[in-house]
Formats: sequence, C-alpha cells, structure tokens
Amino acid sequence: MLYRYLISLIGFPLRFFILLATIFSLEAVDIAPETKKFLQKNGPNVLRILNESREKDYAEIFEEAESRIAELKEEFLEEKKERGEEFANKVALLEDNFIALEFELWKIEEGKSSEFDGEQKIESLLVRRVKILNALDEEIIKELKEEGEDSIEEAEEVKEEIEWRNANIEEAARDLFEELFGEIEEEEEEEEWDEDTPIYEPPSGDKNEDGQELSK
Repeated sequence: MLYRYLISLIGFPLRFFILLATIFSLEAVDIAPETKKFLQKNGPNVLRILNESREKDYAEIFEEAESRIAELKEEFLEEKKERGEEFANKVALLEDNFIALEFELWKIEEGKSSEFDGEQKIESLLVRRVKILNALDEEIIKELKEEGEDSIEEAEEVKEEIEWRNANIEEAARDLFEELFGEIEEEEEEEEWDEDTPIYEPPSGDKNEDGQELSK
C-alpha cells in the first residue's frame, strides 16, 4: 500500500508538470511570418484552428494542424506550377475547408462544442465549400474553353452543375457532407450493429408463403 501511495505521489506532479510543459510550449510557439501570410490567403481556417488550439490547449490538434500546413503548402505549389496561382488558391481553400469540418466534428465528439453550435458552424462551412467548389469549377470551365470545341460540351455540363448548386445550395451542402463523411457514418453503423439481431425475421404466423391468411 505504501509503495502504491508513493508512486501516486510521484505520478501526480509528473503528470502535472508534463501538462504544464505542454501548455507553456503551446503558448511559446509562434507562427512564422511567412507561414502566417500563406495561411491568411490560402488556409484561413487552419490559422484559426492553430490559434484556437493554442488558446484552449488542444496540443494534439495543434500538432495535427501544423502537419497539415506542410501538406497544404506542397499541394498549393504543385497546383500553382501546373495551373497557376488562382487555381492553386482555390484548391488550397477547399482542403482548408475540409480540415475545418474535421475540426468541428472533433469538437462535437469530444464535448468541446455543443451539438447546436457545432452543427451551425458545419452548415456554414458546407455552404462556403459549395461556393469554393463553384469558383474552382469556373476555373475549369475557362481551361476547357481554351482547349477548343471538343471540350465545349464538357464545359457546359460543368456550368449546369454550378447553376444547380447555386439554385439548391442547401441540398448541395448536404450532398457534399455525405460525400465527405457518409462512408464514416456507414462504418459506425456497422460497428454498432448488434450481433444477436437476426439477419432475417420471418413474418408472423398469420400468413402462409403466398401471403394468404391461415385458417385458425
């Protein structure tokens, strides 16, 4: 008993100082000016997540956000090289939007945000995603038109898709959410399935195989 008590006495301050070190390390971390400038234009949500994580001591999220910045920069530079800065900016904003959606879902799951507040933010982010996607498709239309007559039909199809999204923005937002996270929800439903639940439940004994009522 004394041994366990001593271990607990040692363990508590150790855990406390580790936590304290993590908090101070987050407060001490400063975002490089170049990175901040890049995020202000190409990753505003990631910048917001970094600041919020630092303020609220989400150490794990802060580290994850930092790693995403490197990926975001890499993707931006690749797109910029191939298709120009404007196109690259929209691609980066689309990824930035996805990261923000993941963050808000995490906050709801971890109890860092109420479901109501979280859902409001997610809805706003999805509407914003529709607008970014439309802007990206506008760039694609320009490229298709430059390719010549063979791509005109495809450009018209993309234009129709943009018009549909604009006319049905809420439905488009829901579709995007299902496209991004629908598979995750299906997997969760499969995991929650009760193994004791029968795969097939026969109908009640009041009817025979032909659906006719049985005589009593």
